[in-house]
Amino acid sequence: MSRHAQKLRDHDINPCVAETDATTKCLDENNYKKDMCTAYFLKYKNCRKFWVQVVSVCVAGRLKQMHIKALRSIPLSLPS
Repeated sequence: MSRHAQKLRDHDINPCVAETDATTKCLDENNYKKDMCTAYFLKYKNCRKFWVQVVSVCVAGRLKQMHIKALRSIPLSLPS
């Protein structure tokens, strides 16, 4: 398995591995008729959407914390 494929199988990088596998299995079982696997596509889409929101909130929180730390490190000196 290639390094890229291994990353996609890593639950820390792709938390929707189960949904990916279920969709692929459905497609295999239904001779790649996408209309037969609509529910699986929807579950995968919802999973990805959820995790993108989670990551966005985490990144925004980290950026906010970094911004606050940066502001606190600026010396506030008033002109005399």
